[in-house]
Amino acid sequence: MQNLNLRERFLKLMRFEPVDRVPYWDFAWWDETLDRWHKEGLPEDVHPRDFFGMDRCFEESYIQGAEFRFLPAFEEKILEEDANTQIVIDVTGTKLKRFKQKQGVSIPHFLEFPVKNRKDFNEIIKRLNPESPARYPRNWEDYKKSVKDRTYPLLIHCGGFFGWARELMGIENLSIAFYEDKSLIVDMFDFRLDFTLKVLKKAVEEIDIDAGFFWEDMAYNKGSLLSPKLFKELMVPRYKKITEFLYKNNIKINFVDCDGNIDELLPLWLESGINGMFPLEMAGNSDPVKYRKLYGKNVLLMGGIDKIELAKGKTEIENEVKRVSDVIKSGGYIPFADHRVPPDVSLENYLYYLKLIKKECNFTA
Repeated sequence: MQNLNLRERFLKLMRFEPVDRVPYWDFAWWDETLDRWHKEGLPEDVHPRDFFGMDRCFEESYIQGAEFRFLPAFEEKILEEDANTQIVIDVTGTKLKRFKQKQGVSIPHFLEFPVKNRKDFNEIIKRLNPESPARYPRNWEDYKKSVKDRTYPLLIHCGGFFGWARELMGIENLSIAFYEDKSLIVDMFDFRLDFTLKVLKKAVEEIDIDAGFFWEDMAYNKGSLLSPKLFKELMVPRYKKITEFLYKNNIKINFVDCDGNIDELLPLWLESGINGMFPLEMAGNSDPVKYRKLYGKNVLLMGGIDKIELAKGKTEIENEVKRVSDVIKSGGYIPFADHRVPPDVSLENYLYYLKLIKKECNFTA
């Protein structure tokens, strides 16, 4: 088969059409992992993806523009500090404790969230004007020309509902609000829907975009953090309005990023018009093998390589790659680690895994 460029390869694969090979990607690596690998021979002056010979990653292919962030952002303030930690208000207005020695690696301890009630929400949305010119770059017209003949897939962030509300309220306050202040949740989700459609409009209508990506992170290792009933009532209709707009503009590949066990949520996302799932966290049994058997070609998949197995021996790594072999061959699937590769994975193990996965993906360069 003639060699395809990365964009052609991605689009054909996601349509279950024949490809020369599967894109050669990984999710990412923890800073501590790279620190270890540098001691084990990974050059410090080369980007890991370049050293490993990987394709331009999906994380590097998001459109410039259609910004969802606060404008203006909150001013970051250090409230307290000692030798090991800082108590700060960050750019999202969240009060948290950071650990100095492990910034970028450890998850901070969240102390207080910016939205506790309707008054707080009405105040914070002043920073979420969808019409703000700063949501698109000044050189937008030049940028459009620069991506017209690209050889890589161009992706666009399409927001989300639960994950966004969780970042504003915290998981405990949000969970309670679904039952004690449901009208606030409805108004938050309605605002988010209107905001999303307005922010996306210029990009989606003016550029030939290849795929949409949502973010939720609304599951733990046993299942959803929200009942399927509430998901179907409050999220499915709003997702549909976004995906219908995307489909109308020929964006028919739409992934959602959600860790944990997504068994209960996957069919509801499919109903919503979101047909792709990643990173398929194996610790939550979000198994690409299982989902391909259950949903066939109705679902697109990325991830699903158990990072825990990569830290073990060569036999376990071989078994892990063999486990997903049939899914790779079935199409509509890009294998990579089910989240950032952790520091207990040696460089030797990782290189051995890459050697095997490249062979499975028919990648010989």
